[in-house]
Amino acid sequence: MKNILIAFFISILFLSCKDEVPEPLRVGMLIWPPNEFFHLAESLGYYKDKNIELIDYRTPSEAIRAYKTGLLDAVIGTGHLYLKMNDKNLEDRILMVIDYSSGSDLLLAKPEITSMEELKGKKLGAEASALGIFVMLRFLEIYGLSPNDITHVPIDVSNQPLAYKNGLFDAVITYEPFASEMKKQGAVELSNSKEIPFEISDVLISTPTIIAQKTEQLTALCKGYFDVITLYKKNAKKFTPKLTARHNISSEDFINALGGVTFLNLSDNKKLIDTTESGYYKALSKVNEKMIAFKLINTKHNVSELIDMSIVKNIHDKN
Repeated sequence: MKNILIAFFISILFLSCKDEVPEPLRVGMLIWPPNEFFHLAESLGYYKDKNIELIDYRTPSEAIRAYKTGLLDAVIGTGHLYLKMNDKNLEDRILMVIDYSSGSDLLLAKPEITSMEELKGKKLGAEASALGIFVMLRFLEIYGLSPNDITHVPIDVSNQPLAYKNGLFDAVITYEPFASEMKKQGAVELSNSKEIPFEISDVLISTPTIIAQKTEQLTALCKGYFDVITLYKKNAKKFTPKLTARHNISSEDFINALGGVTFLNLSDNKKLIDTTESGYYKALSKVNEKMIAFKLINTKHNVSELIDMSIVKNIHDKN
């Protein structure tokens, strides 16, 4: 009888362990149209039983702060934020490249300003983040202007529409959905990220420890994103309402915002970060060098140490 009871309790323990829900994988991301594809994957059940928590932040600084203080296991940010975070100590890795900006990062101005040259002596709003400063300096550089030609007004992107309305700056570095709000107020576009191809990318960031501990959840996170990108490309009309439902943005504005973004699927990721001679390594190296030149960071990295291909390599493309 004693042996039967022991066997019974062991079987109960085994079953309870088998059904145990994993510790949550907490992923931080900005309120930014392309990131809605992760939320779409969640709503379609791709993360069912994986205990993946997607947490929105309105500014990069909020997301990075939460990540650095241990409130998040992974965070989605630009390559610039990643390089800034790891300037002194290499603690994090890039797991996948989500997209790159091909027109969605904009320089908007008051309608009376009709050229970049007319920015001289004007107030230029931009986030005080690695991305905001980088894009501002790159636009100035391209058009032969120097930082001394403008007055930088540091302002978080979420506060930009109200600041524009109140006349706190003459022009601004911005992105969707905030760009559409300012365009409705009369702001005009002077330049966009087509001028700096491949230099603005969104990446998934985590630590080697989390990658080892939560491989299954990170794999599900990435695969869900790749799968819904495929679904969207096949039937954008069906899924656009789901993608805009969480935010105050019209389907038209959402589609326009996505028009300035190039999404990278699983195959793209495998090609772009396959070897140190692949495209993303070269792009990230260029950004690294520019950030050093702009005095945003100090460290010239060996990019082969920055990227962990283990998750992407383990996902099989069924298309």
